[in-house]
Amino acid sequence: FAQNPNVLVTPRMGMEIVPEALGIDSQDPFGMQEFQMLQMQEEMQYSVRQSCANVKQTYLNWLQTETDKKTQSRRAITEAIVDGLGVMLTEMYTPPSSQIKMPRSMYLSQQDLLIDPDADYWEDVQWIAVRRRNPVNLVERKFNVPAGTLKGNVESLGRQATMNTRDKGEQNNKRRTGISFDLLEYWEIYSKNGMGDKLKRQNTTTEAQQDLSMFGDYCYMAIADNTPFPLNLPSDALDAESGEDIIKRAQWPIPFWQDASSGGGWPICRLSFYESCKNVWPIGLFKPVIAELRFVNWCMSFIADKVAASATTYLGVMKDAAMQIQK
Repeated sequence: FAQNPNVLVTPRMGMEIVPEALGIDSQDPFGMQEFQMLQMQEEMQYSVRQSCANVKQTYLNWLQTETDKKTQSRRAITEAIVDGLGVMLTEMYTPPSSQIKMPRSMYLSQQDLLIDPDADYWEDVQWIAVRRRNPVNLVERKFNVPAGTLKGNVESLGRQATMNTRDKGEQNNKRRTGISFDLLEYWEIYSKNGMGDKLKRQNTTTEAQQDLSMFGDYCYMAIADNTPFPLNLPSDALDAESGEDIIKRAQWPIPFWQDASSGGGWPICRLSFYESCKNVWPIGLFKPVIAELRFVNWCMSFIADKVAASATTYLGVMKDAAMQIQK
């Protein structure tokens, strides 16, 4: 909880095999010579795997510090304890003034995460969506679209303060036309079942369905309100780029789906403590005791008020006898 993770990478050990298991007679000198050569070859392969493991371990431990995993994981752990689910989102990151890309895991609030509601268990999930909110110019740079192509749909706090000082008529006009919007809120969708055209089957195949089928099963799409095209598939790109480039735009930035045994093959890593039957959302640590906490809250408040109201005794005595009564 307090430190960066310490990653250990260990190569898998080969299985020990006796000569008889390979059909080699231990009394046969030629057979034993061949068996010893196989053992030497296995030892060489293991030494290579050990060297690769050392390189991976060094790089992964450097990565934890370089990407400040400690700060990000603390936020996820805190939310897991309080709300039941902590989430980390992994994506490629380029540090400032650098050309090197590296994977970075960032804290993601569960309030900014949507999970396939038809799934009973995590392995049944067919799509997830992540909500983002960034300045319009940064979104244009991320999706490599010309400046001025996208329009914002949310006002930043700074823009709200500026607009509130203006005339009401001017405020309403600029907000109605979207001129005052300088942030763009959008959703990044990761699908394992195509672009969504497979959810509803029709007897006839339309031209649009044929076009969508070329993207395959593992698709990525970014969409925003009041934007008439996917952010990762802008109209200019569809007209100018080749089919291969367009397909590449609709693929996952990192193909996590190839490693389904790790976290279900999604770009998010989940931390939870109590799983719920037939529900992908886990149970929070505090949920089982919320009723008791509420009762204790009410009961203790009631007792405190009762004591304050009725546990005081007033005595009236002569002033001359006051000191004696106190004693």
